[in-house]
Amino acid sequence: MSSHSRTKIPVVVALILVSGVDTVLAPGTVVAGEVSPEQSPVAPARIRSYEEGQLIKTIQRKNFLKAHRFELTAFAGGETIDPFINHWVGGLNGTYHVTEVFAFEGVLAYSPFISNIAGSIFGTPVTNYDLDLKDLTLELKETASVTPRSSKMRFYGHTGVVYSPLYGKFAFMSRKIVNFDIYFMSGFGFVRTMDLAADVSDDTMVSDTVHQTHFATDFGFGFRVAFNRWMAIRLDGREYFYIESVTTGDNPAYAEELLSLKYYFIVQTGLSFFFPTTWR
Repeated sequence: MSSHSRTKIPVVVALILVSGVDTVLAPGTVVAGEVSPEQSPVAPARIRSYEEGQLIKTIQRKNFLKAHRFELTAFAGGETIDPFINHWVGGLNGTYHVTEVFAFEGVLAYSPFISNIAGSIFGTPVTNYDLDLKDLTLELKETASVTPRSSKMRFYGHTGVVYSPLYGKFAFMSRKIVNFDIYFMSGFGFVRTMDLAADVSDDTMVSDTVHQTHFATDFGFGFRVAFNRWMAIRLDGREYFYIESVTTGDNPAYAEELLSLKYYFIVQTGLSFFFPTTWR
């Protein structure tokens, strides 16, 4: 063999090693570590004819699917921007995933009085809502004998759509592959509120508007991490908007209705279960 022929062999080998997955394949050949188009539930990014001897690129098999599955989430959280009242919430979220990207959801949640819970546990009568008030409100009550006019969220529910444009996976402890996705949601529903000023300070001027139900809109975003094929954990942030009315004046003939825009930002985390628990 001539010296010229011997130099060609390592050059060809080096080209094959550098090319990685972008290798010219024989008809019907599948690269080790990848899946064929028939096996993958995700469409290949680009497929060209094997017969033409051209390159083929595929996306690895996705091992967590949401399409045509129902997700039930039990969650708990709290409101973050109200300066006067604590709003702790807990509830259920039901989501039907039409595709991997789009879904419809429904949410029901309840915000309890911490003062009532403490009274039930210790067997003491509830004379105020101090445990549900933030430090600023308690300071105003003590120093100026003033209770800020603010309402507490009691119930809320809504329905809406969910859009999940981003997903991926990462290695946990260098052993387990964990799937995640980022999503955005928007919808409408109702919020049931109670004005604490009437109960805390016996303010009869707001007696007609102590309990109200408001039409509300919401939008938010979230992050989901799947532990296996049927269980995941979620972290959501949601902003709620509604218009609240307050009626002032003891005499109905001279009563005045005031309207104000209210908004809450709720951060919640929950545990999700998917049904059916697997897919074909």
